[in-house]
Parts: sequence; C-alpha cells; structure tokens
Amino acid sequence: EIPLGLASNVVAEWSISGTPQAGEVINFSSTRGTLSASSATTNGAGAATVSISSTNAGTAVISATNDL
Repeated sequence: EIPLGLASNVVAEWSISGTPQAGEVINFSSTRGTLSASSATTNGAGAATVSISSTNAGTAVISATNDL
C-alpha cells in the first residue's frame, strides 16, 4: 500500500542461481501512478530502484523486466 501523494521506493532484485547480477538494466512500468524513471541499473547486490507516487487511489500492477 502506498500513501497518496507520497513517493515510495520499488526495488527489483535480480540474481541467477543465487548470484546478484550487477550492471543490468531493468525496465519498470505501472498501470497507475508516476514512476521516477522508466528504467534503472542493478547495483552490486543486483537491486534496481525507482520510486512511484500517485494522487489517485486504486490498484496498480508494477512490472520489472529485462531485455536479456
């Protein structure tokens, strides 16, 4: 649940066979709200972070994909 009008972080973590994948571009999309960026690069822990906020209440589906 995300409070209206406040930004909240969304983190996607990517690993292969338990090994974090650094330097990979993750593409984000959402059916509601505004993302801070449409993509982010994974860090050394395999995590890519963007933030999302919305002024409208309701359910959102947030997707994180890689073009690999």
